[in-house]
Amino acid sequence: SRHMPLHPIKFIVSKGPPPTEDGDDESYGTPDHHDEGDHAGGVTTQFELCPEAVELLSGIEEPLCVISIAGVYRSGKSFILNQLAGYQDGFNIGATVEPCTQGIWMWLVEDDKHARGPNGCRYLLLDTEGLGSFIKTESYDVQIFSLALLHGLFFIYTSHL
Repeated sequence: SRHMPLHPIKFIVSKGPPPTEDGDDESYGTPDHHDEGDHAGGVTTQFELCPEAVELLSGIEEPLCVISIAGVYRSGKSFILNQLAGYQDGFNIGATVEPCTQGIWMWLVEDDKHARGPNGCRYLLLDTEGLGSFIKTESYDVQIFSLALLHGLFFIYTSHL
């Protein structure tokens, strides 16, 4: 059996800095979360699968139960997925209004302390960038939401109450 990472890895990222509400496409966030590339321009951002994720997924032979989450920024998406995985330190969480997750991250829950899903499948958790951020466009939000919805066998939506 091949070694799987015990931490989340990038799954899908934008090819360039996402457009902001004011049309500015300057980068933001921390250096390890910024992905270099050509900005798609206009209202559509191009996304790509991360090579590490492709390599990891291509080596899995058993069935996967994909659980994706999307929702308003700072609504506890990463925390909820950490709880589902049974860990406190999986997906990055923070106490500021700045986004912690950019793009979509994945985490293959691999250890034996967790029950398997239907038909003995492993759980693959997908954590998304928050929607409605003051630094993103509505079009970018729709793209992130759609990718999460289409990739998940189970889908969780969070919002502020």
